[in-house]
Amino acid sequence: MAEPITDSLNDIKKEFLKKFIAWLDKYEKMDSNNGRFSRETHSALRQTSQAFLSVTEYCCNNLNMSYLLLGKIQTDKLESRFGQYRSMSGDQYHISIRQLYETENKLRISRELKLISHTSGSFDIDLFDNCDQDENSVEIIDDFFQDIEVSNSDIDKVADSLPVITYLAGYCSHSAHKNVKCYKCRKKLLTDKEMDVDNFKLIKSCDRGGLLYPSEFVTNIVLHIYIVTQKLISEKYELQFLKVQNQRNLVMKLVEELLMSKDMWDFSVCSCGYTFEKVIAKIMKSATNTLLNNYCKIKNDKQKGSKTKKKRKLETLSEIKNTSSLLEKKTKTNTK
Repeated sequence: MAEPITDSLNDIKKEFLKKFIAWLDKYEKMDSNNGRFSRETHSALRQTSQAFLSVTEYCCNNLNMSYLLLGKIQTDKLESRFGQYRSMSGDQYHISIRQLYETENKLRISRELKLISHTSGSFDIDLFDNCDQDENSVEIIDDFFQDIEVSNSDIDKVADSLPVITYLAGYCSHSAHKNVKCYKCRKKLLTDKEMDVDNFKLIKSCDRGGLLYPSEFVTNIVLHIYIVTQKLISEKYELQFLKVQNQRNLVMKLVEELLMSKDMWDFSVCSCGYTFEKVIAKIMKSATNTLLNNYCKIKNDKQKGSKTKKKRKLETLSEIKNTSSLLEKKTKTNTK
């Protein structure tokens, strides 16, 4: 597999594959049961060998390739995908068709909503991975970020992503909903399932009775967080944003001020004595964590990679230095 297979009719690798497949066919018809492959192993071996031969012929005849490196054909991506299916299905090894469809649907939803970093490019948002770690520090907004606003044109630009943003808002409502006991407070988070709204089409397609339909107020909060986060990682603000100690709190503070300026903030106190601001804070934390999760991972991976690269370079330089000093010593010894 280390050497390429060519389009030559006399290529010994092609001949080997053909003979090997013929041998596997004869092997299958043998009566002896001693030292035999299992049915699964034999089937996988024959299918793989036949696939290598078919792929080679197709690439040479249809794509005009003169050679092919079969060692490059791997199932790593497929195995990784099935690993995600199993992980999202309760870490079960054998998953059902229904679980496969449901997890695939979730993974595709995550790809629909993207953020674009000026330095790292486009990246997916993991809608199902956020940390609810509570940090009470208040972020003071630097004057540099004071001009960030959310206009109607900004909202129009993300109109195609609204069903996914609404889906994320439903997830955030669920995170806040489970900690709120009061019926009136809960009612502010949700809306009627029977409403025929375009933004609910994604939730309806995934719903088997357990998904929550967020209120317009919650959807607006998540929408503003998404737009503000995208602006903060744009060319104008990203380098300064990376210097901020608590990036999540900065996003939340900016969105809070924007919603207040538009009279969209809720200062009401419920009859149960619970201020709705606390509920809003839970929604904002959940949404911001979700949006910043993969961004932080990418930045951390880059930082670790650069440190490893520098360390490797230093080790290489020290090895060269040690080698050269040894050579000098040997030269001096030989001269004497």
